[in-house]
Amino acid sequence: MSRRYPLAPLGSARQTQVRQRAGDLAERMKQTRRAVDEQRAAVRATAAERGRNRQVADEEAARLRAGRVRAADLVQAAQHRCGAEQRVRQLEEAQRATSSRVAAAEHDEARARAALADARAAAAVVDRHRERWQRDSSRRDENVQQEASDEVWASARHGRARRPEGCR
Repeated sequence: MSRRYPLAPLGSARQTQVRQRAGDLAERMKQTRRAVDEQRAAVRATAAERGRNRQVADEEAARLRAGRVRAADLVQAAQHRCGAEQRVRQLEEAQRATSSRVAAAEHDEARARAALADARAAAAVVDRHRERWQRDSSRRDENVQQEASDEVWASARHGRARRPEGCR
């Protein structure tokens, strides 16, 4: 007498929730990777700009030591330094912004991991309940069959069993 598991819709809903949470986590992980890639690119761009600024400053210093600098060159070099410093500040600001995006993406990813763990735990509870229900159902079925069998044997022992027509 097997019956259908009464919480089957809940179990399938929990499994659906696990799949959704896993998809959410995968998306969050992609966002985190993109944010980390952006951060690395910002760090590289800042380092490259600083390297260019050092190279220009070194060339300017070499010309100054060699005495090949005019007043117009000094003014242009000062303007370039000012612009270079501004570009570095902008790149550093972009780098800080990407760092905060990475932190936010990592936080979202951690929340998605926790939600997935919760969904898996809820699904596991339903799975354990189903297993227990199936064991109990099997035991009930076996007990019913055993009781029916016991009744047949008990009635046969006490002579209350139905006898064939010709044996009376």
